[in-house]
Amino acid sequence: SADAAGAPADSLRAYVYADVPNRLVGIFLDGVILSLLIFLGAVALSAVFGPVVRFDLDNYTASVDDTLAVANAVAGLGIGGAYFVGSYTLLGASPGHRLLGMRLRDDTAARPVSLASAVVRWLLLAAPLGLAGVVTTIAAADLLVNLAVAAWYLVLLVTTARSPAKQGVHDRLARTLMVKSARQVASPPPDPEA
Repeated sequence: SADAAGAPADSLRAYVYADVPNRLVGIFLDGVILSLLIFLGAVALSAVFGPVVRFDLDNYTASVDDTLAVANAVAGLGIGGAYFVGSYTLLGASPGHRLLGMRLRDDTAARPVSLASAVVRWLLLAAPLGLAGVVTTIAAADLLVNLAVAAWYLVLLVTTARSPAKQGVHDRLARTLMVKSARQVASPPPDPEA
């Protein structure tokens, strides 16, 4: 929609930098949605190629098909990439963040993010978790990989919280800003004694 002068209505809203608690709730919501999508992808892969885990009820054993496990992890990474990069470029933010009134903009807050910025942001924000899933499926380095990913997310959290513009390392390198629609505070009622 546009105003009478023809400017997009979205450009007329006031925004503030999105704070860490709002961003965490948004990413939690995205995690719920994305988990469902990845589960559906895994079900589809299992329907086509067979289950990752096969149970032998006669001998009470289970075997894991490592190739299918890696394929599921890579598919999950791809689904996550499509989810975040697609929503950043097509919707202006991920669905979880949009539900909370947040938008992802370029670092001037003047334009939507470019495809390149969306990819960089996804690689730095969401891909480490997906890559950890792929690596731990292939190698027996679960603890080390998981500690490295946890340390990376701690860096992102601290750098976001400490930045005046709430830009973590991932936002600075991707040249993005997460903003939230500001609510206008109503004027106080007139003082009856004035």
